[in-house]
Amino acid sequence: MHFEIKTLHLSEPFRIAHGTSATRQVLRVSNGELVTEAPFVPYYGEDPALTLAVLNQAVLPEVLPRTAGLALNLLRHDIIGHQTGRTLAAYAESKLGMPVHHTPPGCRSFSIPEDLDVFADKVRVVSMAGKNCGRCFLAIPRPSSRMKVCKRWRMSWLWPTSSMA
Repeated sequence: MHFEIKTLHLSEPFRIAHGTSATRQVLRVSNGELVTEAPFVPYYGEDPALTLAVLNQAVLPEVLPRTAGLALNLLRHDIIGHQTGRTLAAYAESKLGMPVHHTPPGCRSFSIPEDLDVFADKVRVVSMAGKNCGRCFLAIPRPSSRMKVCKRWRMSWLWPTSSMA
């Protein structure tokens, strides 16, 4: 098994209350032809170098750093899928039973917009491209602005923490 840190360059900088980022670091785990990745989320404060050092120990600790646990869990499920010839959805159904609720088409996070009209157009383009969201997290500081954009494109929304309101 091989572990490495990769820096992904975002096609569009992501801006939230904590700051703006143009890159995202991920932990890439490869095992033969299987490759998985898990992101280091800046506000969790996890140190990529320390995570890599933990993974390169001869014996892994019982509790892994968050990103390492995610990447290895994805790898485990990928291995199971290849060994059994089943999709992750089929494996989950065999372990957890039939889903109780309809699975939404997906989620999409948008960064804090500088211009609401440009942002509304971006949401429209994403929506028309078949990337509809069951929910969108809108990191827009003012509740009235969030409502304006969400109502215009008939989206449901998740409110950021009250510190952003």
